[in-house]
Amino acid sequence: MPLDGIAVKCLANELNGICQNGKIQNIYMPEKDEVILGIYANGTSYNVALFLQPSSPGIYFKKEKINNRKTPYGFCMFLRKHIGGGLISEVYAKDYERIIYFDINCTDEFSGNSVKTVIMELTGRNCNLIVVNSSYRILDALRHVDESMSSVRRVMPACEYVLPPIQDKIPIEYVQWEHLLKYADFPLSDAIFRTVLGMAQVFAKEICIRAGVDEAKTVKNISKEEVIQVMSVIKATAQDISANTYSPIVVYSNEKKTITDCYCFDLSVYKNISEFTVKKYPLYIDALSDHLNLKNKRAVFIQASDVVRKSVSAHLAKAEKKLLIYNNNLSDREKIDKYKLYGELLTANIHAIKQKTDYVELLDYYTDKIVKIPLDQSEDALKNAQSYYKKYKKGIAAYNYAVNAVKGIKKEIEYLKSVLASLELCENLSDIEDIKKELVLEGYMKEKLKIKKGRKVSQPEAVSFNPVKYRSKEGYEIYVGRNNTENDKLTFDYAQNFDIWLHVKNLHGSHVIIKNPAKCEEFVADKTLTEAAVIAAYHSEARTSGQVAVDYTFIKNVKKPKGAKPGYVNYYNYYSAYVKADEMVAKKLRE
Repeated sequence: MPLDGIAVKCLANELNGICQNGKIQNIYMPEKDEVILGIYANGTSYNVALFLQPSSPGIYFKKEKINNRKTPYGFCMFLRKHIGGGLISEVYAKDYERIIYFDINCTDEFSGNSVKTVIMELTGRNCNLIVVNSSYRILDALRHVDESMSSVRRVMPACEYVLPPIQDKIPIEYVQWEHLLKYADFPLSDAIFRTVLGMAQVFAKEICIRAGVDEAKTVKNISKEEVIQVMSVIKATAQDISANTYSPIVVYSNEKKTITDCYCFDLSVYKNISEFTVKKYPLYIDALSDHLNLKNKRAVFIQASDVVRKSVSAHLAKAEKKLLIYNNNLSDREKIDKYKLYGELLTANIHAIKQKTDYVELLDYYTDKIVKIPLDQSEDALKNAQSYYKKYKKGIAAYNYAVNAVKGIKKEIEYLKSVLASLELCENLSDIEDIKKELVLEGYMKEKLKIKKGRKVSQPEAVSFNPVKYRSKEGYEIYVGRNNTENDKLTFDYAQNFDIWLHVKNLHGSHVIIKNPAKCEEFVADKTLTEAAVIAAYHSEARTSGQVAVDYTFIKNVKKPKGAKPGYVNYYNYYSAYVKADEMVAKKLRE
């Protein structure tokens, strides 16, 4: 859920306890909408990320490695100049507005010591980071707002800082039942949401659940007993906020393996629902950090995947277009052969064709039928025959070229489709990076050359070898390739002759290897073979299908054709198993 005023107040209180008297040692801007303050406080270093993406602004502890830009953004340079090295005197939120203030004691190169305030407005699409002096004059802001953009207020250097429009609502500690009666015809949860300052609609519903009152019941129909229950919960919540006694949670979706929700108070709506897992935290900032780190990590993963997918799809579309063109050339074979026939018939009847004409009708001695042959009437029969022979030679050369080209293009299309299938199976950023490296090596993507000691490194980076490892219930090691290059290494470099090789039948998927300690021509137990087949099906484009055919044989029966693309093999003397791509089985066996 988005940060509401209650959550912002909780967040500010926690940050004040952590960062107060802390020194701002570093300032980074890896992205245009993210500012990271490297703060040293109470013997500990923190990377406090001020995330200002309009869809989900927030503050969290950055856990991932910071990819600092070689050329800093202008606003980053401004922050380094004005608040770098400063000491944080206080972090706070006023009332229940979605605004957090950082008061910072700075040493100014011109005027000596001064106090500057960094104001973070967590207001959705209008979120902003603004720096003001002690007189609340704006020094600069991440996003400038002039008269043409807003008639309400200006956010420009030298302008006086003005708060965003304040909502006509009441802080939770001052709420009385009379205030809710203003919305007598509204459902109870909606009335609470419209009345209480800084409260999200989800938490308004939570108030109703805790009070044991139907949220859909209109305010005017609430009984006296229910009024007492609702006001008791509101009062208790206000006391918890005042005493900083929160119960932060993160809600995980079991199916999607993502974070569904995050809030500073426990939410009853998720209790006793099997599809969700609720994890409790001692601090809201820790819950929010897990939420936003995972979200940002997922966003980076999706972005990287989309870049590779877009590139592969473009090459695939180009290859399919070429295939269509060449297939059209192949369909012209009848026309090409006709040129040869015309040349032969004209040559055979050259003495019978006396005058120049635009066509001639001759007997086709192959079919005993009369054939009408178009002629260039400016040329004699011999020249026309020679012209048709030239067209035939040119056409047959193009045809033969197309035949060979089609074979190569079909292989290329299959390879590119296999890459797309591998992308769907990627679990993390390193998996995507390895696929990208493979595509660089194959000439489908370009890699920015790294500079070392003044020299460009022209050699593309090699794909890492880190196959996914499983272990059967009987103790056999099972390995799975994550991409085509790794499939090749796994099958032809790592595996030995009597190890068992598996692959989904007639579909794109990973190479799977069962290590065979017997080192002889004897298959492992059926149970292990079945488990490995399930894993092979799971690591294929058939992972959501029902029954899947999986072929298996010894490594010695797997060969790679000369010049074939990564991942492509031929195999023989194989058997087939029919299994279901069971994710639960695969997960239990994974190491």
